[in-house]
Amino acid sequence: MLARFLRSERGSSVIGWVLVLPVLFFFAAFGFVYFYTNQIRACAAMAAREGAREYGIQLGQVDQADAKSMAEGRALDVMIQERLLPPDAGFSNQIPPPGKRGAGISFSDDGTWARCTITYYLPNPLPAAPRLLKLFWKDQTSDEGETSDEGGWWPTHFKITVTGAAKHEYRLENLSG
Repeated sequence: MLARFLRSERGSSVIGWVLVLPVLFFFAAFGFVYFYTNQIRACAAMAAREGAREYGIQLGQVDQADAKSMAEGRALDVMIQERLLPPDAGFSNQIPPPGKRGAGISFSDDGTWARCTITYYLPNPLPAAPRLLKLFWKDQTSDEGETSDEGGWWPTHFKITVTGAAKHEYRLENLSG
C-alpha cells in the first residue's frame, strides 16, 4: 500500500517535502539562534560601554573601589533593562549552574582609556543533546571503558565576551571664573 502511494504522483511530492523540510527547519532554527545571540551580544556590548563610561568618569572623582562599584551598578542596570539578567541578579565571575543565566565583569584602566569587559553565560538550549547523540555513536566511552552520561564535551553555557572602552571624562562640579 505504501509502495503504491510513493510510486504515484502524490508520492513524489511527499518525498520531495520529506527531503526539503528538515533542511528548511535547520536553516530557520539556525537563523533564530544567530539573531538571538547577536541581539544578546549587542545588549551586553551596550552594558559594557556604559560600565566603561561610568568607570572613566568616576576614577577622577572617587577611589578605585568605589568607581568599580558605581560602574558595576550602571552596567548591571543596563543588563536588567535589556532583560539579560533578572532584577535580583548581580555579577559573579563564576559560571552559573546549568540552566541559569549569569554574567561576570572586570575593569581595566591605562590612564587614557577605561575598559569594561562583560562575560555573559547563556544557558545551552539543548542540554540533552549528548544523550540523543549517544544513540548514533554507541562506542562513546570514557577512560574506564564505561559509557559517559555526562557529555563533558557539550557546553552547559554559551560564553559571550564583550569589551567596551571610554576615554576618561571629568565632571567639573564648580565652574567659577
